[in-house]
Amino acid sequence: MRNNSLFFNIIIFNIILCLVYYAYSGYDALILVDVLIIIMGICYAIRIKNGSTVFILFLLTFNTFMLSNVTLKLLSGEQWLSDYSDIIRKSVVQMLTLSLIGLLVGAAIYNCTRRKGIQVIKSGNIFGRSDYIGGVQKFATVLFYISIILKFLQTLDVGLNTLQESYVAYYLSYSSSIPYPIQLIGNMNIVAFCTLFATNKNREKMGLPIFLFMLVSCVSLLGGQRNIFVLDIIMLGYCMIFANTRALRNGEKAWITKKMKILVYLLIPFSLILMTAIGSIRYGNSYNMGAVEAIRSFFESQGTQVNVIALVVEYRNAIWHQAVPYTFGSLYYYITQNGIAELLGVPQFASLYSKAYAFTGNSLGTTLFYFLSPNSLLAGKGMGSCYIAELYYDFGYWGVFIGNTLLGYALFQLGNMQANRIWWSNVLIFIIVRWIVYIPRASCLTWLINALSVTNLTTLIIIAFSGKLIQLSIRRGNRRC
Repeated sequence: MRNNSLFFNIIIFNIILCLVYYAYSGYDALILVDVLIIIMGICYAIRIKNGSTVFILFLLTFNTFMLSNVTLKLLSGEQWLSDYSDIIRKSVVQMLTLSLIGLLVGAAIYNCTRRKGIQVIKSGNIFGRSDYIGGVQKFATVLFYISIILKFLQTLDVGLNTLQESYVAYYLSYSSSIPYPIQLIGNMNIVAFCTLFATNKNREKMGLPIFLFMLVSCVSLLGGQRNIFVLDIIMLGYCMIFANTRALRNGEKAWITKKMKILVYLLIPFSLILMTAIGSIRYGNSYNMGAVEAIRSFFESQGTQVNVIALVVEYRNAIWHQAVPYTFGSLYYYITQNGIAELLGVPQFASLYSKAYAFTGNSLGTTLFYFLSPNSLLAGKGMGSCYIAELYYDFGYWGVFIGNTLLGYALFQLGNMQANRIWWSNVLIFIIVRWIVYIPRASCLTWLINALSVTNLTTLIIIAFSGKLIQLSIRRGNRRC
């Protein structure tokens, strides 16, 4: 209860601080208050410990994608969002502040109600039925090694094609030379990899799978796909934290050692410099920066997603409404753009970079970019989206606050669901975390449709069914003996 009281005091303090700064210093100072809110939120989450990892990861990505650019410009005396009026800049900062306070309120609500035993999935020890879990692990291991090799070939094909053509051409006209069945099996590698983490207690056995997974992730950088590399790093980090927490809880050897932590700290600046270089090279620009300049350039380039919010504020009345609110556009696409829907006569989009998709695809990012530069969209370029922009367009300021309150609650719920220790639920949570921390620069429900994709669910069912068959086979063999 002391933690909950502390958290409510933090929220009240931040609200008062926001009002005081806004009254006396204007909205520029609110940016620094927002950074302070993130720092205080992270400190509180570290104090809570249980289930706080997802919440911390989200605050870090929120800061990177939403605040890093404007904060660096503000601290260096430059004009942030200089292309927009003061009214628009004011609205943007208000939404960022509302979002952060909403996240803190949602987290506080969760931590006040969790003692009442709210559970989404019934508890069950994944190591209670060793024969079944052993079967799952054996099949997942075989599937991972097969799928990661095929994924490597697929990723290498994308990289070589991008180097020969261009980064934009990949999104507009790339067609893989690898047969579709091979691509399908290759795409099963993420579920197989997460299954190994969810069922494996032996750190040494995970050494090779982790190396191969990261090797393929690094190869994706050849194609300029920095987002895939970042998402893989985030998911791997979360899997390692989960495995380490599980091991310590069971009195076993820790998965994360001091040497690993030091190595990670050393690799972070190197990774930021590498991604800055790739960001320049993929568009045909030369790269010639010092280390500090490259790191600053990374945060400045990644923090530009706040411009999507500014553009939505500016053109909110000009952007056309579509069949469903943009907030639920990803879910609508998931339901309507698939083989079953096609058999039922639902029209399918030939391309995401088309006029038809801009007008009827329920994608705010695509619609907004087509409104601003139709020829650029048709040429294969884009600007991404932002969950805050979608909430604001559909539901206004109250939508931003309530949506983030629900999100703050969900982030803590995700972290605590894994205490239930059901292997397949942990696999889904690993993948959900991979995507949910990315929504500051993506659509609101992208995390849901990517986690519950047909490929992922099919792979999970195949692994579960095959594990059962292996279990039955072992039992029959024991009976014969």
